[in-house]
Amino acid sequence: PSAKELLDMGCSAIMVARAAVGNPWIFEDIAGYLETGALPKKKTPQDYERAWNSYAALAQQYKTKQKFYDYHQKIFHLRMNGDFSYHAPSRILNG
Repeated sequence: PSAKELLDMGCSAIMVARAAVGNPWIFEDIAGYLETGALPKKKTPQDYERAWNSYAALAQQYKTKQKFYDYHQKIFHLRMNGDFSYHAPSRILNG
C-alpha cells in the first residue's frame, strides 16, 4: 500500500525504507500530503535525471560500494519508467 493508503487507514507512522532509493522525493510528498491532503505531482524524466546525477556525485564522493550503486541505478531506471513495484536487491543484482 502507498503512504496515503496507510495514513488514510489510520496508521500513525510509516516505514519508508527502500522506497526512498528510487523516489528521493518521498519525504516531501508525504509531508505535503499530511499538510494539504493533495497527492504529489508526477515526476518527469528530467526530475529523475537531476536526482540521479546528484546521487551519482554523492556516491562517488563517499565511495559507495559498487553493488549499492548498481542496485540504486537499476531501481532509479525502473521508477523513471513507471515501475514502482518492489524489487529485492538480490533479484535485481543477480537477475
